[in-house]
Amino acid sequence: IQLHHPEIIFIQRPHEDLILSTLCKHLISRNLYKVEISNEPPPVEWINELADRVTDEFEVSDDETSYFVFTDTIKNNAYHVGDGSINILMKNGSIQDITKASDNSNLEALAKTVQKYILCYVKEIRDVN
Repeated sequence: IQLHHPEIIFIQRPHEDLILSTLCKHLISRNLYKVEISNEPPPVEWINELADRVTDEFEVSDDETSYFVFTDTIKNNAYHVGDGSINILMKNGSIQDITKASDNSNLEALAKTVQKYILCYVKEIRDVN
């Protein structure tokens, strides 16, 4: 038997494992995680509140809530100095390297690493009281 990835997810929907079954149902029905991205870490109180809601809604242990509520960080550099160049098409049709086309203070801002904080959780718990 040769199964494709979507078939495996579809087959797991009625699985006895509540977490696997729930997450597969969500994926099949495109009920994906709510994702909040911010410049500051999400408040611990809010994460704990969401985790408590998951425990109540899905009747899972505290350890298992991490499948339904989790955090992460992402980092990005818009421009890496020395890693190749960015070319700019000028109004006159010529092409210039970004270091020549702009002042260096703009490049310094682009070269900074930006870190964002991510909070993901299942949508059902957003408004549960």
